[in-house]
Amino acid sequence: MIVVVLGFHKSGTTLIARTLHKAGINMGANCTGSYPKCKYEDPRVQKIKNDILYDGKKTPSYELPTSYHDQTTQIQEYIRARELEFGSWGFKVPDITLCYSMWRDLLPEHLVIGIRRSLEGVLGHYARRRKLVDPGMIKRAWEYYNYMLGANRIPIVHFEDIIENGIEPIETIIGWRLPDVRRKHGSS
Repeated sequence: MIVVVLGFHKSGTTLIARTLHKAGINMGANCTGSYPKCKYEDPRVQKIKNDILYDGKKTPSYELPTSYHDQTTQIQEYIRARELEFGSWGFKVPDITLCYSMWRDLLPEHLVIGIRRSLEGVLGHYARRRKLVDPGMIKRAWEYYNYMLGANRIPIVHFEDIIENGIEPIETIIGWRLPDVRRKHGSS
């Protein structure tokens, strides 16, 4: 089984990745700590993402790309390596939401989970962390990421619903019973 987790930054992608990792789906990061120390982001996917979206540069998580660069060979090599490493695997890097169509066509059969958090929740997260960000820029990026989830017809779970009511929507998409890691993760 291969699972890709998509969604805007601070929307709960790490919560889903941690849940899947604890269920035995290797999410590509050697994490032993908990959030925010471990975000379950594979550094190999991070590099490919930076090469596709930002011409190899690291950028703030809310900056939208101005062009896309073909990295088919890197993606194919990554997929081959992961298939040799693990039977069940996946990845989550929020920016892949913006270039998922490149991955979709190269990945073997896989599941995708999109997670959406309210704009107020995302802005509140940044405010609680005292991160100085332009709310207008965050809003534009949040809208675009969520547009891309819809454009790619990604099944969506809602962060607030998962926190309040449980992980059943994730289990429905995966088709497995999953460990509930919400308490250990936190809701911020």
